[in-house]
Amino acid sequence: MPSIEIVGTDADLDDLISAHQVTHAFVAVTNNRVRAAMLRRCAKLGLAVANAVSRGAYVSHSATIGDGALLAAGSVVNASARLGAGVIVNTNASVGHDSIVGDATHVAPGVAMGGSVLIGEQVLIGIGARIVPGVSIGDNAVIGAGSVVTRDVPAGAVMVGNPARRVQRP
Repeated sequence: MPSIEIVGTDADLDDLISAHQVTHAFVAVTNNRVRAAMLRRCAKLGLAVANAVSRGAYVSHSATIGDGALLAAGSVVNASARLGAGVIVNTNASVGHDSIVGDATHVAPGVAMGGSVLIGEQVLIGIGARIVPGVSIGDNAVIGAGSVVTRDVPAGAVMVGNPARRVQRP
């Protein structure tokens, strides 16, 4: 197994940035809450945050993408969609036209989102979920894998099934 040099920890970040004259960063953290915190830290440190967009992603010319977004292979961001900072649109997931996806939200592989959907901040939409047009999903909600969301979801709710129904957080 090849060895990887560890140059420091989060506690060393300020010194590393100064010593190596770092000006840009990309936050590669899957946990929504941690990713949001790291993006805030980058802003405090004055770092520009880059996007990672696969050559295999399709992004409409009228879409807007916030800093620190990851658009994986096969992802689609349709006309007039808006993605916040630190959004992940994973493999073969689609964001419908005129939809808004809040900061640090993860749209998992295979998600299909209709048009004019409003997704809050730090939402997790599980693999293969479907979101019908015009639905709103509140901040910090979780949509289970394969769920079909047919009505608005309150902040913090965990939704599963077809049609999606609310369950208690574990």
